Amino acid sequence: MKKAIEVLRLNIASVKDLHSLYDTFSRTSTNLDLSEILRAEIVLAVSALDCFIHDLVRIGSVEVYEGTRDFTNNTFQPDFDTRKFINLLTKNKEEQLGEIDKKIRETHKTKSFQNPDIIAEIVRKIGIENLWVPVSSRMGINNPQELKNTLELIITRRNQIAHEADIGYENNSKREIDKDEVLKNIIFIENICEEIYKLC
Repeated sequence: MKKAIEVLRLNIASVKDLHSLYDTFSRTSTNLDLSEILRAEIVLAVSALDCFIHDLVRIGSVEVYEGTRDFTNNTFQPDFDTRKFINLLTKNKEEQLGEIDKKIRETHKTKSFQNPDIIAEIVRKIGIENLWVPVSSRMGINNPQELKNTLELIITRRNQIAHEADIGYENNSKREIDKDEVLKNIIFIENICEEIYKLC
């Protein structure tokens, strides 16, 4: 699990570096539209969350197979056909774990783990139940739904940027974006991931 949080921290640090770049450029030039940097920050912050959940579930599932994490009925089980499963059992433990890791990567590579309900569902497979209750409590948010709503708004904003070029259909121009709000969202995502990691 340590590897998952280390990668998350690197990803978030690079997003914050972009924010520093925005601040530097905005002080030295007034002729450039720097808002695309802020949009990139939102997309990359959500990508960091997605990557973190992917890593967490993959590593956790391998730990279940290895016997170092408690097994539950909800735990992810790679879908090997009989021939592949027999072949897996002929390998040594290290090779088995590598095959399980590879299978989980292949299974999840086209899936998105950004929506709060989908995140809660997938982490149940590595034994984390009712995810948003402890995470919201640790973040000082009284109502888990409030946390989920905030995350959903960030994901919606990310989708507007990634899928609509952040163009509003009402006036066919770029939506407004605020640098302080962007930084607040980055930190919000960072805090969510840090609190999920503590539950592992």
